[in-house]
This record gives sequence, structure tokens and C-alpha cells, in this order.
Amino acid sequence: MTALSWQATIALTIIGAFLLGFLYFSFKRAVQIGLGVVLFWLAWTLGLSALFVGYSLHGPMVKFQLSLIIVLSVSGFALIYSFRRWQQRNKRLLTENQTLRSGIREIQANFDTSKFGKNPKPSRIVRGTPAHRKEFVRQLQEANSRILILSGWVTHYGYDNPVRNALEGAVKRNAKVHIGWGYESKSEANQNRIEFTDAEMALAKFAKKHDNSVCLAHFENHIKLLISDSTCIIGSFNWLSNGFSKNDEMSFIVEDTDSVGELWASVSQELEGHASEDKRGFWEYYQKKGYG
Repeated sequence: MTALSWQATIALTIIGAFLLGFLYFSFKRAVQIGLGVVLFWLAWTLGLSALFVGYSLHGPMVKFQLSLIIVLSVSGFALIYSFRRWQQRNKRLLTENQTLRSGIREIQANFDTSKFGKNPKPSRIVRGTPAHRKEFVRQLQEANSRILILSGWVTHYGYDNPVRNALEGAVKRNAKVHIGWGYESKSEANQNRIEFTDAEMALAKFAKKHDNSVCLAHFENHIKLLISDSTCIIGSFNWLSNGFSKNDEMSFIVEDTDSVGELWASVSQELEGHASEDKRGFWEYYQKKGYG
């Protein structure tokens, strides 16, 4: 066997060991098999061949073959590592695609168009917690006439300083603000006892401060809706409780003056009704705690 064909044999066995191990087993097993073949060829080059064929390499040929084996071992590892990254990327994209489809189905199920005079057409989609937060604060900062927020919960993660400052600024621009929240789990419904968080009390303080501009309603709600002037955003994001969740979020944005105006008129009227009834005793709790 010539030197060239011998080196080719070494190359094929090393690369083949890494590839076949990866294709038929796993990345970890491929590394084990590949390194096993590499160690064999290293031992062969350093003198093991004398036990089988009666001679061993000498001189520059030893250095060349050792260098070749090392380069091939690194190349084989890099090859299967690249394949694994490619597989992981495809798997992640597939998962994201499935999540996106599921999110679209959920949004479509929650996107009740019966409150619109006509079927609205979403102009764009916002996705991910950071994107929702950025969009939320921007909408509040730019609103001039009206803001309506429906959220399941109110926490200090969602109702934080940027949101508080943006709402204060909107009220100073004479915007009308309607906020509703109050998701109730089955266990909470059975307990008949509700305790409110500091964030909820801070929201109540804001409403009392701007009594003529802010309507606050605590009732059984799981809708995630934001209206800002002629823009409506509805989807999976809890506006007043979510600040940095790793869970994927997605919402539709509708920018239509007539449709959003009709939705505002309908939902704001409902919130005013809930606020006046206050069946869950939010304002009673607020008074008992000495906030107002």
C-alpha cells in the first residue's frame, strides 16, 4: 500500500467513525467512537504497527502522520458538532413554529369580533415579552385621548415605574384611562377571601388621584386587551403583570379608528358598570387598609 493510500485510509476511518457514530447513535457516542479510532491510529503510528506488520514508521513520516491524525480528529469533531448545532437549530425552529401556530389559534379564539361593527384586519403582530413591554410603554406615552387596559393580574413587574410614569403623562394630556383586571382561579372562588397586592393598591392610589380621568374595575377577567387612541392590541400578554417572563407571547395589532372606537365604547361602558358595582369589594378593601 502506498503512503498516499495509507493516509487516505486513516482519513476515511477517522472521519467515518465520527460521522457514522453521529448518524446511527448520538453525538456523545460519536465522540467516543471517533476518539477511539484516533487513539488507535496514534498508537499505530507510535509503534503498535510493529506488532502486526513487523515494522514501524521512522523520521519525518511519523511527525507527518501524527499531525494528520490530530487535524483529522479536530475536523471530525467539528463536523459532527456543526451537524448537531444544525439539528438543534432546526428543532428550535420547529418548536417555535408550533408555538406560533398554537398562539395564533389561541389569539383567534380570544379575538372576539362581535364587539366590532365590522370585522377588523390586524395590521401587524407583536411577539415576545420584550417587544410587548416596549410596545406597551410606547402606546401609553403616545396616547392623547383614551387608554383601556384589560389584564388578568396586576403586579409590580408589570405596573412598574415606566408604566406608572407613562400613565401619569397620559392623564396630563387629558387622556381618559379605563383599567380592568381580576382573574379568579377556582380555589380563590371557593375561598371567598381576597387580599390585594401593593401594586394593586398603588394602582388604586393612582385612580383616586385622578378620579375624573381614571376608571378602575376589579372583576373576573382573563382578557388581555390594550386600546390606545385608535390602536387596539389583543393577544396573550398580561399588560399589568408581565415584565420579563421567558414564555413566548404574541398579539395582534389593529389600527382602525372606527373599529377601535366601537370597541372602546362597548368595553369602557362594561368597565364603568363593574367599577360602580364593585362586587368583589376592592374599594372596600382599599378603605379598610387606610389608603383612602
